[in-house]
Amino acid sequence: MASQYTRFTTTFALAFMAGAVWLYPTQQAAEAQRTFWEMWWAQSSTLEVNRLDSSALFQLPLSQSTRRAWWYRIEHQWHIEHPEALQQLPKMDTVWFWAGHRAKKFSFALPEPVQEEKITRPSSPPWASASSKTTAAVTTPPARVRPIELHSADSSDWISIPGIGPWTAHRILQEREKWGTLAGQAHLKTIYGLKERWNVAWDTLLLESPVVKRWNINESTMQELLSCPGFNYAQVKRMVFYRENFGALTWREVAQWPEFGQIDTTFLKLLVSQ
Repeated sequence: MASQYTRFTTTFALAFMAGAVWLYPTQQAAEAQRTFWEMWWAQSSTLEVNRLDSSALFQLPLSQSTRRAWWYRIEHQWHIEHPEALQQLPKMDTVWFWAGHRAKKFSFALPEPVQEEKITRPSSPPWASASSKTTAAVTTPPARVRPIELHSADSSDWISIPGIGPWTAHRILQEREKWGTLAGQAHLKTIYGLKERWNVAWDTLLLESPVVKRWNINESTMQELLSCPGFNYAQVKRMVFYRENFGALTWREVAQWPEFGQIDTTFLKLLVSQ
């Protein structure tokens, strides 16, 4: 009995020591991180949660997922009205959040309503008597938004379109660089978040021109097809093998192959000809 008790005590002690060896560095790192964020917040001003612009928001030391979700809510006026809503943003750094919350650095004030700019002008001629002069408020007409061309518009052009901010413009330009072109408004609607908040005014503001497709499933070489972001090696190998042995391909036939079972061939048709 004594020997069993001794073995149990020894085993428990070893397990405790092993746990302490692994746990202590973790606790030490967590404490260092907490101290760092407390110092960071001490030198930072109050954060206006619902009034940040994109440049200020995307400089915060948070994950890309957190900043995107936060900016999405600001753009759509989906206000963050209490700390719990801020904490629940995707992949929020809880140590950063709690350090700021304890320091009372978050302000959940709502954005101020946009007021129309007004100017005054005399309603009577300058020679009229002072008592007869009145002023009338005149609303400044909004600036006319000019249409932009999908294939040549730069970031400033995209931002000039109502409802498209810096983050969305960046995503659009990334997509255009990825494919070498934008296959019209149908292509734009495949970009995350654009289809769900599509503005009917964009139908006339975003001008389409004929798309020069870089790839052709029958004429492009194997290396050229591999450079297409929409294809993987197995798909390209199958297409080239079929061409060499059975002749011309059609999108209708390709769409039925198991290699394309999870691929949206309707979208690929916008950028790859037959």
